Amino acid sequence: MTTAPELPETAAVSEGNKEPTMIFSVEKPWVSVTNTTASELLPAVLSFVVRGQQHAPRIFTQRGGVLVRLRDQGHGEVEVLTEKSLKLELDRAVEFREASGLTYRKVKPPADVVSGILTADRFPELPQFPELRRVAQVPYFTSTGNLVMTFGYHEESRTALQLPDSLDGLTVPEVLPSFKAVAAAKRLLVEELFVDFPFAAPSSRAHALALLITPFVRDMLGTTPVPMAAIVAPTVGSGKTKIAHVVSLIVTGRTAPIMAADLSREETEKRITALLLEARPYGVFDNQIEKLDSPVLAALLTSDTWSGRLLGQSKMLTLWNTTQWIVTGNNLEFTDEIARRALTIKLDPKTDKPNLRTGFKHDPLETWVKAERPALVSAILVLVQNWLAKGRKEFTARTLGSFESYARIVGGVLQAAGLDEGFLTETETEHNFSIPAPDADVDLVRFVKAWELGLGWQTVTTSQLLDYAHDALFPSGCKDKVVALGRFIQKNEGRTINGLRIQPEKVKGEGSRLRNAWRLVDVATEAEAWE
Repeated sequence: MTTAPELPETAAVSEGNKEPTMIFSVEKPWVSVTNTTASELLPAVLSFVVRGQQHAPRIFTQRGGVLVRLRDQGHGEVEVLTEKSLKLELDRAVEFREASGLTYRKVKPPADVVSGILTADRFPELPQFPELRRVAQVPYFTSTGNLVMTFGYHEESRTALQLPDSLDGLTVPEVLPSFKAVAAAKRLLVEELFVDFPFAAPSSRAHALALLITPFVRDMLGTTPVPMAAIVAPTVGSGKTKIAHVVSLIVTGRTAPIMAADLSREETEKRITALLLEARPYGVFDNQIEKLDSPVLAALLTSDTWSGRLLGQSKMLTLWNTTQWIVTGNNLEFTDEIARRALTIKLDPKTDKPNLRTGFKHDPLETWVKAERPALVSAILVLVQNWLAKGRKEFTARTLGSFESYARIVGGVLQAAGLDEGFLTETETEHNFSIPAPDADVDLVRFVKAWELGLGWQTVTTSQLLDYAHDALFPSGCKDKVVALGRFIQKNEGRTINGLRIQPEKVKGEGSRLRNAWRLVDVATEAEAWE
């Protein structure tokens, strides 16, 4: 970063017999626009602005050269600087004056100076604004393991840390956390925060904890991307979006930015670009219905940078991809390209009406999270400090292609605390989730009832179930009812109908080949052995 030259507290610069064109003072510098060109003013104005914000930067450049500013101190809101907003920023930093007889009068920043600053990245010899990679609203660890808790911009990580008032009660963890401190942190996260989420397996809880931990160790991962979190469930009202919101509340103090799950190429590119410009830690594609098949998303999830157009402009931008992407949906289906880039957080409420559940430990959970945010943040810091104190032992039991750094470090934090059970053991390819037919519930209830009365809870194949399927389950002109019925059942795997869940199984067929099979499980009596 080029800095402004060292100048005395008050100085005047002139050319020949001209009046001084630039005046510097310890308060606010001013420049004369009389008989000066943009090329003459630009270096000085940039120097004033860059130097004036050295102790508390407000204007930054993104990787692609676009200028952004922190709009509201303490809330981490970033916006792209336009000519109009840049003029306001220049007015704050520099006073522009025009000769009027023997005196000067204040004028607005010249348009050619404003446009010159917006394109200053093309001229590296000019003073430059600091580069912003991301904005943090919680303390974080640098690549070397140092804990950053100081408000302001940190050049080493190119991160602006803005600690809001809601974290005033934050407790700084010990460098060597005690066993008691680690145990308390685990209890708070597992037995308080996530206690009422119906995780279907240990891996789902481990992946939810990983989703929460990642922003705190993001710099340790370097510029590499992180896998997408796929929060899925058999039916609506299971708590998928709530997980995204409470995690975001802890990390940012606000609920997650939700985007409608329209993954058409053009719309996806625009929304991704806009969100990356804001340097958000999370981005959520909510309530995905169609099969998740997006080449744009597949490329994004394994790229450390992203190229896209700024809305309303033709300029292409290249931005850092430091956002954790989340997708939610019911019985999602993924292409192989997306599946290998996603970690599953699967919820199974074991009821066909999860929205009617009661008896939650903290209700509403979001209110409790806001009140306990300092303690929750401290708990995560304790877990990371615990991992560092134990020698930064990396997780090597399993890995994830294209996300090796994430697997080793985030998995290491979980492993050091004994919270790694199931981490990376279940991915979307193993679940093979599908989309239930939108109007199939009535027909499904009828089918499951006939299935239970006729075959009970034994493991059965599609052929065995054919006699219990009614005509409404088959499309018009169906030529192979066994195949059609198998697809219908697969689309409803994991759903709970009147207390019975459709559980996928495998049986041996001819030549020892494994065939798809299913059984009904009474969710009221099923043992939760992993808890």
